[in-house]
Amino acid sequence: MRVRFQRLRIIVLAVAAIAVAMGANGQGPAYPSRASRIIVPYAPGGATDTLARILAAGLGTALEQSFSVENRPGASGTLGLELAARAPADGHTLVLINSSHAGWSALGGKTSVDVLRDFTPVALLGSSPVLIASSSRVGAKTLDDLVRLARARPGTLTYATCGVGTAGHVAGEMLKIAAGIDLLHVPYRGCAPAVQDALGGRVDLVITSATSGLSHIGPDRLRALAVTSSRRLATAPELPTVNELGYPAVAIQVWHGLLVPANTPHEVVQRLQDETLRALRQDENRLRLMQVGIDASSGTGDEFATLFRSDVEK
Repeated sequence: MRVRFQRLRIIVLAVAAIAVAMGANGQGPAYPSRASRIIVPYAPGGATDTLARILAAGLGTALEQSFSVENRPGASGTLGLELAARAPADGHTLVLINSSHAGWSALGGKTSVDVLRDFTPVALLGSSPVLIASSSRVGAKTLDDLVRLARARPGTLTYATCGVGTAGHVAGEMLKIAAGIDLLHVPYRGCAPAVQDALGGRVDLVITSATSGLSHIGPDRLRALAVTSSRRLATAPELPTVNELGYPAVAIQVWHGLLVPANTPHEVVQRLQDETLRALRQDENRLRLMQVGIDASSGTGDEFATLFRSDVEK
């Protein structure tokens, strides 16, 4: 009888130990269990970087752990993406990308990472238009002025972008086709350095996210020529759209999305999605994003995956 009782006691203790290890409700370890990072594969100062910092603050408050932003620019954003893909799939490393990665994939850019194979989409974070602006030393005050100047000087005007395959690059090439002009593309490792060289007169134009360019518009700085959104920006209603100016083919939006490494536990992905969407829908954050030209029309991870796949196949 005593031996039987001891065996029963051992079984009960073993079951209790398993229950504690798994959590009383059958869940895995609490998430997040430590500080997390959001990798931004671009230089500081662009729309994606701005969005990441707003999101990091929101997630940190909601999940009661710090979320830091880590900029890892290079190779049109693929270096940061490869770094994130190698991180443990536990939800403590996230990566925030934009539509340039779909453009890079569509252009056949070389990378060891496949976004839909090596990552799990968490959420679609919103979109922002592209700004077309000229250096103050270029005698173009309107987009029509620019087109006339480019036709008079074919192949000599330069336009800077945030990198190869970015929305600015696509918009620039579409403008060349639509207007019948020849511009020389100068890609940079991020939006901020592209804007700085346009300010310094080292390039003639910059085609970049509205977020990174609008704050530099002014006398003896940059001249805003057009935005690529379907309607005028609430924060800059004086700027015409490419649709209004007769170039609807140039209309393009930069979308932003959040990923985690593939095989991250479903419950972690779901919690990140829920808290991300909740943070972006707060009035304070929506206003901050609108002020820098970002429309926080967010969506689920599945919606993000569908959009990414559609852009690659275009």
